[in-house]
Amino acid sequence: MSSRLRKSGIAFIKFLVLGVFPYAVVFLSMLYVSLDTDLGWHLKYGEYFFQHGSILGENTFAVEMPDYKWVNSSWGTDILSYSVFNKFGFLGISVLGALTMVGTFFVFSKAFRLTFWEKSIIFPVLVFSEEPLTQVSFRGHLVSLLFTGILMYCLESWRRGKKFTIFLTIPLFLFWVNIHGEFILGIMLMAIWLCIYLYLSRPLTRNKMLPAVLSFAGSVGATLINPFGFGVYLETLKHFGNPMQKYIVEWLPFDTYSFNWWQLVVWVSLVLLGIFLYWIKGKLKAMTPMLGIVGIMLFLSFTVRRYTWPMLLLSIPFMQVVVASLKWDRLKFFNTLFAISIFVGLCVYQLHVRIPKLGLSTYDWNAFCANSGCSPLSAQVLDQMKNRGKTLTFYNWGGYLIWNYPDLKPTIDGRMHLWRSDDGYSAFEAYYPYEQNWVDVDLSDYNTVYMATYKPLFTRMQQLVEEKKWVLRYRDQYAGIFQRAPILPSMNK
Repeated sequence: MSSRLRKSGIAFIKFLVLGVFPYAVVFLSMLYVSLDTDLGWHLKYGEYFFQHGSILGENTFAVEMPDYKWVNSSWGTDILSYSVFNKFGFLGISVLGALTMVGTFFVFSKAFRLTFWEKSIIFPVLVFSEEPLTQVSFRGHLVSLLFTGILMYCLESWRRGKKFTIFLTIPLFLFWVNIHGEFILGIMLMAIWLCIYLYLSRPLTRNKMLPAVLSFAGSVGATLINPFGFGVYLETLKHFGNPMQKYIVEWLPFDTYSFNWWQLVVWVSLVLLGIFLYWIKGKLKAMTPMLGIVGIMLFLSFTVRRYTWPMLLLSIPFMQVVVASLKWDRLKFFNTLFAISIFVGLCVYQLHVRIPKLGLSTYDWNAFCANSGCSPLSAQVLDQMKNRGKTLTFYNWGGYLIWNYPDLKPTIDGRMHLWRSDDGYSAFEAYYPYEQNWVDVDLSDYNTVYMATYKPLFTRMQQLVEEKKWVLRYRDQYAGIFQRAPILPSMNK
């Protein structure tokens, strides 16, 4: 009996160390305070759903385009964010983001059957590489990464012989379309994977063709089960080739020769090395569907940076074969010890160096502004000002104002960069030239300007103050509030 208990205890410890510990380290590594400047309006949409039992479709939060009907493809994310924030505050948002990424690492690991050794190298590299996205904490983009991993698990498991996993894509896309607009990328990835797989499987048999066709048709059909119907496709497609994207950072490429650009170059080299190793092993054909997906995503990553984050995860099988080649087959104990030491070192760093600096337990809206560059006191001053008249507010602060000062409507906010009315009017297109001082705000009908200190418009406002055309009402390191100078009565007799 004691021998059996001893074996059970050893097996349990092995499970904790080899099975649980890597994901615990990922959880710690993915804990971040929220920096999402859109968080406020996401919370407000979630709050509206619980207060009214319906999805808000009108723009009631901003001054510009009040009658615009918006297809909010992230309405499910908004409900989830508000539910967590309402119960657990900012700490809940941080934990939610970390848990989402733990789930993402888990399903990708299962999809490609990573060993403990492979996890010990690949997980830390991905933690570091995904940081530009994950450091903002929970967003709908993180859920899309998770769903992309589930999609890969369904497809790869089916390829290996599990007959029914491919049909799990149908409920997957039913959830995905109601969570985040990046579902359309998932549909594209599934189509590419299936086309390559079926092409390589010639001559096609009914056992392969029928599940592929039915699952894909069912997945596409599932995406139409949402509050907006086909409108989610029309809204998502607005992002492709839209000229306004060039003013939004996440839709731009990385600067040539920047750190992230070189990271992509290194990633291309590793993928090519992985392809070579698969070819040597005679396994390249089996990896061709994944190669097609990764090749397209790598190309897209050099043109639009937001595609980098799913691309990194989709590249795991090509990193996997490279990492596996580094293992000493005759020194299994040393390999395991070395892998454990990597996770222990990362865990110690997270617990004793990085996480204590975050202030997770005390994080509030004041700390949010200190980290994201907004100004609580300036917003309070603006809210209390009388006779503001038509006010121009900074784009990035729209979400903060919507949640914290619902009666102080921003001019524009993060929802609106691609909005265009039936008559062709774009609030962002009208706003942005003022922010960049391409158009002189002094010639506009704005009476009050609320602007970040690092924007070109702020410099112009200082000039107008010196010319006594405008008056500075408030300033701190982040923000300034300006009003037109009153017109003095004529002194002519």
